[in-house]
Amino acid sequence: MNMPIEQLMERLASITEYRLLFASTFPERGMNPTTLAEAIATYERTVVSERSPFDAWIEGDERAIPEAAKRGFAIFNSKGQCSLCHEGWNFTNDSFHDTGLRSTDSGRAALLPNIPKMMHAFKTRGSARSNAGARICTMDRSRPLKRWSNIMTAAARTGQAGPT
Repeated sequence: MNMPIEQLMERLASITEYRLLFASTFPERGMNPTTLAEAIATYERTVVSERSPFDAWIEGDERAIPEAAKRGFAIFNSKGQCSLCHEGWNFTNDSFHDTGLRSTDSGRAALLPNIPKMMHAFKTRGSARSNAGARICTMDRSRPLKRWSNIMTAAARTGQAGPT
């Protein structure tokens, strides 16, 4: 939504369905920044990942994922260097990093303009539930994203290392 809260509230209030839903959900309080935060928090608590084949593999079931996926995970943790940012149970360090992709979007620097490291830095998204190649990150600005994706996909299939 990336806008001042006042502007956001005006935008949401202009949508009849939202006005009606907030009026019925919060009859005494209606639509305001506090009830919006409560509504979003309630929704986010319902977003739960189901158990995946990867979860079963991590717990020891060698048959849960194909060999190509195992090779891909090895590259993810070694030559691909993905695990430098995508770490832990939910594959994110919850930090902000320059993804290496050229963009006019200044990223986190829009909020922290006096910190050079925040230029083009975006929050590391968890990748535990993404399909292969859907979320690609590269710290090497010289390689186009599609090329990186193709290299990592091929590397996972063949077991060969990806780009350095």
